[in-house]
Amino acid sequence: MRPVGLKSYDKYTKKAVFECSVPGTRGHKRIRKVVKVESWDDLEKKLSAFRHSVQHPEQAITLPGDIPTLRAYVATAWESISSRLSDAKRKNQHAQLEQHITPALGNVRIDQVTIAHLEDFVSVMQRKRHDERAYSNATINSCLHLLRKILKHAWRRRVLADYPLREKLPLLPEPIVQNELTVDEREAFLASFHDEAGFRAHFIATALASRAERKHQPPNAQSDYVTYAFERFAWSKPLFILALYTGLRRSDLRLLKWTSIDLHAGVIRLVMRKTKRSVLLPIVPRVRAALETCRGRTVMSEYVLVTPDGRPYAESTIKRYFKTAKALAGITRRFRFHDQRHTFASTLASKGINSFTLRDLLGHTSTRTTERYARPSAEALDAVARALA
Repeated sequence: MRPVGLKSYDKYTKKAVFECSVPGTRGHKRIRKVVKVESWDDLEKKLSAFRHSVQHPEQAITLPGDIPTLRAYVATAWESISSRLSDAKRKNQHAQLEQHITPALGNVRIDQVTIAHLEDFVSVMQRKRHDERAYSNATINSCLHLLRKILKHAWRRRVLADYPLREKLPLLPEPIVQNELTVDEREAFLASFHDEAGFRAHFIATALASRAERKHQPPNAQSDYVTYAFERFAWSKPLFILALYTGLRRSDLRLLKWTSIDLHAGVIRLVMRKTKRSVLLPIVPRVRAALETCRGRTVMSEYVLVTPDGRPYAESTIKRYFKTAKALAGITRRFRFHDQRHTFASTLASKGINSFTLRDLLGHTSTRTTERYARPSAEALDAVARALA
């Protein structure tokens, strides 16, 4: 006969789950505990201590168990925790653990982490400096989300009998990023890929300037080397057209295949690499022209957007061309490659496209994420101002 309070026992892992109703709650409130036992006698001893702690909470005895500290749990479970992350995301979160979370909370047992610990962690992070700058609220919030992820990982695998955080995370307010391009900026950005004179001047001021102190004569702005560099830069224009008019992420653009393109039906079908959601995007005239340009090239590849050598663009190459196009377009404010995706969503939102349609076009799992992207454009706000004038 199973002893009172013993919910389950695994003889292979030697873990027992104790559970009892709290006196006076008519069974509506229960307490559960996971402990490791060495023998049946040890199990009975710990079960008796557990029942006593439930019946007499004022005399509660801490049950000996194998609940690890945060540092110890992460050391043993990190591969499982990070198994679904991309390499870049895994590296970023591991750095957050090593630099911020473990030094502050590494010695706390994971079943004893409370909201108070997290509030203290936030205070410490707000005082810390990196290159003489304070950490952003977004960085602090990402650390809190990672902590919650670790605790839930332990709870779902029954290392913890109960999830320890009963209140909302003490998240800090994050400023809304509004880096979308205006219509004029978008046209100037795309026109930069045909600005050979501007490219040569920019090349002199950047790439050639860094070679001025070399012993051999650096190439001048009219050399074949600079002409070759401009041709490769101009070749990449379809990549940025698709970024602005499809809203695809950089990883999806780099590895976009011709099998996802249906020019006859006028749609792009693919599964987002990040969210694993299937999306269906219309091929607008500007995107069709860019795709026809890519198809008419002599380079043969299963990928749509490739270099003149027939290989998908490297991340570093995309960043370099994006930075060059920004400079030639005269965009000096903050504008990231991902903001082309924001521009796509903002443009559609300004045209009255609802959030559910935008969610499906962007491949989001929730409209809450879409709402962060979909904001009225500058032109839409000007129209509102004129209507109210």
